[in-house]
Amino acid sequence: NVYIMVLSQSCEVPIHPLTPVTLLDSICWTISEPVSSASIYMDSSWSEDADEQQSTTYFDADGDGKDRDQSADNLSRPLRESERSEVIFKNHFFTILFPLDRFGELGPSSRTFFSNGGFTREQVLDHIYNFYQENMSTDEINVALHTDSRHADRLRSLYASAECAERGFVVAFKRIDFLGSRRSFEALKRLSRENNSNVYELVIRA
Repeated sequence: NVYIMVLSQSCEVPIHPLTPVTLLDSICWTISEPVSSASIYMDSSWSEDADEQQSTTYFDADGDGKDRDQSADNLSRPLRESERSEVIFKNHFFTILFPLDRFGELGPSSRTFFSNGGFTREQVLDHIYNFYQENMSTDEINVALHTDSRHADRLRSLYASAECAERGFVVAFKRIDFLGSRRSFEALKRLSRENNSNVYELVIRA
C-alpha cells in the first residue's frame, strides 16, 4: 500500500481594509499654514456649490485675502480634538503623490508613510505640512531650474549666485516656495480603481 501524506500549510493572507475614493475633502486649509489652522466645512454637501463660490471669492482683486477669510469663517469651523485624532485611513501604509510646482510641469513626488494603527486626520495633515516645509532635494532643484515660472527664475538666480560665491554650494529652497499661490487644500484622491489601494494624489489649487 502506498500512503500519501498531504501536508496542509496555513497561509496568512493579509486583509487590506477598503479605502475611500477621497479623503479629507471637507477640510479647509492652506498647506503653508500650521495644521492647527485647519478647519472643517460645516456642511460637506456644500462642496459642489462651493467650487464656483471659491473661484470668485478666493481670487480677490485687492490681494488682501479678506474675502477668502470671511468666506472660510462663514462656512467652516475649527476641528474638534476628536476629529483631529480620528483614524481616517486604516491601512498601515499610506502613499501620497505631492505636486511640486504651480503648473504641474515637474509631476508629483511620491512618499510612503507607515503607521501600525492607521492614520489620523491630524497625522495626514502633518505629513503634508512637513513635506512642503522641507527643502527641495538636489534632484528636484536640478529639474526645477528648467521649468517656466517666476519661481524658477528666482531659483535660477539663487543657484547662479551661490555657484559664483562657492563651488558646490547647496541651495536651500523650500518646496512650499516653489508652489507659488497653489496652496489651498482640496482633498486626497485615490489613484487606483481598486478599493483597497493606498496611493493617493494630493489635490491643491491656487
